[in-house]
Amino acid sequence: MAGTLQSGVLTLRATRWIEQPPNFLALNLQGSYDTQTPDHLDGRVYGPNCTTFSADRS
Repeated sequence: MAGTLQSGVLTLRATRWIEQPPNFLALNLQGSYDTQTPDHLDGRVYGPNCTTFSADRS
């Protein structure tokens, strides 16, 4: 993955696999970063039959 953070938007681009598992795709992600909730990220997955994601740092 390669990424940028601009104006609170985190964009992650799939670059290359180190070792690709069978039947898996590398997909691009874009999420909104809010300084009020720095351990949480919501966003969109760009790929076939994909919608959104939500992640929390633990």
